[in-house]
Amino acid sequence: MESIYALNEAIDILVYDNVGRIIKSGALTKTGSGKIKISLARYVSGTYFVKCFNSSFEKNFKVIKL
Repeated sequence: MESIYALNEAIDILVYDNVGRIIKSGALTKTGSGKIKISLARYVSGTYFVKCFNSSFEKNFKVIKL
């Protein structure tokens, strides 16, 4: 049985700093594990923005690193 959450296409992931520069990127692929780990360990405390998207989906998140 296929999950209703199965990916029909890859989902691109972009991480932006507080002035809008892309600092990290990645992708969830149809053939991957369905997980991706993006670390902000080497970046300073502050607010970051994450955009997850493909041709039929877009979701934005705000992340606050303490």
